[in-house]
Amino acid sequence: MLISLWRNNLRGSTLLIVAMPKSASSSLVASLQEATGWQKRNADIRKKYLTPLPAPDGYVQLKRFHSEVAELTSEVVELLRRPNQITKLHIAPTDNNLALLRDVPKVVLQRPAEEIVAAYWRGQETSTWTTMVGEIALCKTSEQWMDVARELGLTGELEAFNDHWRSGAGDAILITYEELTGNPEAAITKLLEYFGIEIKAVPSLGQVNYTRDGGANTAGWKKAWFSLKRLWAKAAG
Repeated sequence: MLISLWRNNLRGSTLLIVAMPKSASSSLVASLQEATGWQKRNADIRKKYLTPLPAPDGYVQLKRFHSEVAELTSEVVELLRRPNQITKLHIAPTDNNLALLRDVPKVVLQRPAEEIVAAYWRGQETSTWTTMVGEIALCKTSEQWMDVARELGLTGELEAFNDHWRSGAGDAILITYEELTGNPEAAITKLLEYFGIEIKAVPSLGQVNYTRDGGANTAGWKKAWFSLKRLWAKAAG
């Protein structure tokens, strides 16, 4: 009874997005911020509570690409319950995390693993996204990177991420990358209805860290910073 009341109170007041990497989640958050006027709470939770933690079992490579990948604590879950906020995190579907979030309303964004690996490469090539992981910086072609990602186990970890959230998400709505980018108005409407959030008009989907346009919507200073990071990764690799 108490859990049911808590879940109902969360709906309409907070929005948790559990995102596969490169699933248009940053674009979605930007659109939802504009529509609701709510604050984004990714950075404070990620930097203070998740980045310092070790990689969870089964997601060692994913932690190298996304520092927030970690085992959640009850303290972090309490932070996810704060009202009038949008929180988007790459949360690994470990037994611990699935149990802690089972009764928390959330949207889970999904995308095929190999598409994500390919998007990492496009991000590097267009300087719309980058990482300090040396293996990708040292690759000469996309085909080479796809092979390296499989050898590292990264592709397998992304497949497990998809599968385990799909089978154990609990109180959640699952939206695929294809749905979100193919018909964003319908996908966002579906999301808002699930959370019980009322807005005047459904927002369009922006293009934040979008790799398919060659970085046309990425700020020049950010592209320069990403290019510099890639050089560092090559030197360190």
